Amino acid sequence: NLHYTYEKSPKRLCELQTLSEVMEESIRKPDKANGTRWLQHKSRALSTLLLGYPVIVAHLKSMSSDESNLKPVDKIRFSGYIKKLTSFKFVLHTLFYECLLNPLTSFSCSLQADSVDLS
Repeated sequence: NLHYTYEKSPKRLCELQTLSEVMEESIRKPDKANGTRWLQHKSRALSTLLLGYPVIVAHLKSMSSDESNLKPVDKIRFSGYIKKLTSFKFVLHTLFYECLLNPLTSFSCSLQADSVDLS
């Protein structure tokens, strides 16, 4: 899970934020994609990924090629993330889900508002 890659390591999150400043891109910490309100969580996680996509991919590439004290398991995991994130199929599905989730999330939020009376 990409969220836990940065949640469990303040060092990685700091590197990600530094890289975003260097690349002059906006970035937020990747959000968790699961939770009680399924649509809101998926939509927020997807928006965060799309907003910081170039920075996240560049950071994962630098971490997977880094020869420092990174565990071999982590290198393999980061390489897998890169392969998945840069595949055409993933990018296409991500953009499709964004188009699909935005109106559904708005509708879901409006139904959850206090002002809605379904009786």
